[in-house]
Amino acid sequence: MISSQRFLNSQRLLLFFIIHISQWLLIYPCYNNCNGRGTCDVYDRCNCWPGYDNAPDCSRRTCPKGIAYSAKAEKINNNNNNNNNDYIIPNPHMLYECSNRGICNTRTGQCECEAGWTGDACQQSKYYI
Repeated sequence: MISSQRFLNSQRLLLFFIIHISQWLLIYPCYNNCNGRGTCDVYDRCNCWPGYDNAPDCSRRTCPKGIAYSAKAEKINNNNNNNNNDYIIPNPHMLYECSNRGICNTRTGQCECEAGWTGDACQQSKYYI
């Protein structure tokens, strides 16, 4: 009788945990509940409000975008150990965060412009003639 009582108690405890965990998952389906800065879709992905990044939980701010008037070559990650210095040149004259002339501070949502560039999105040259 005692062993069957212990079995029933363990079954009840397991059922209790299953019910409470499933309720928690229904209430908070997305990672970090999108930090309160977006909504969760049917695929448990965050759809962040404007000004916040979708990856992965709306925790990062986005920065203003501007037209990149020039392109900077970016090094490609090579995993094949051939020590090549392969670069890619992004398409200029498209919208880039911080106009491709600054770094986005994802905590503040403000661009930190390179020397010689200014503006909310680093879109203006200080030396424009």
